[in-house]
Amino acid sequence: PHHLLSQMKVVSLFSGCGGLDLGLEQAGHEIILQCESDPGAQQVLRNHFPGVLLCPDVCALQNLPKETELLAAGFPCVDVSRAGLRKGLSGQSSGLVRHVFRLLDRAIK
Repeated sequence: PHHLLSQMKVVSLFSGCGGLDLGLEQAGHEIILQCESDPGAQQVLRNHFPGVLLCPDVCALQNLPKETELLAAGFPCVDVSRAGLRKGLSGQSSGLVRHVFRLLDRAIK
């Protein structure tokens, strides 16, 4: 059993169908915002995480909520995967990781 003081408020970027979020929730943390662009995955998130704010575009997300204590981000790996396009972090999909750093940078200022 977790101690109530260990609960963190979590923002999830590139949430997919919410597997990481589910584990964090089961560990006692609270998902306060999810960001996912895929419509099918959004439907799964809405069903499994009712009431959680869902942002469809990480590029449009200006700031993390002030109460954010943990940022989870399973960013697209297609451009860095050995089986993928190998364009690196400058690739169109994997390059979206820059928004993780942008949001973190804004949060600490």
